[in-house]
Amino acid sequence: MPETGIEWATRTYGVVSGCTPVSAGCQRCWGAAMLRRMKRDPHTVVIHPDKLNEPFTWRGRQRVFVAPMGDLFWEARR
Repeated sequence: MPETGIEWATRTYGVVSGCTPVSAGCQRCWGAAMLRRMKRDPHTVVIHPDKLNEPFTWRGRQRVFVAPMGDLFWEARR
């Protein structure tokens, strides 16, 4: 049974949240909207070290949505 309401994903893995907006399309970002609802700044990238080992606890095959509210490959913009 999937833990998410996402039809194609059985798990979410929120190891990173937040990003740096890079285009006009970022104004309609679902992840940024969710972070705002949670009273968090969507443009502050946070790595969640407590989540790093989470995949090792899962059993069986999984379809995982990685970093649904963040940019996994984020680089600080200067």
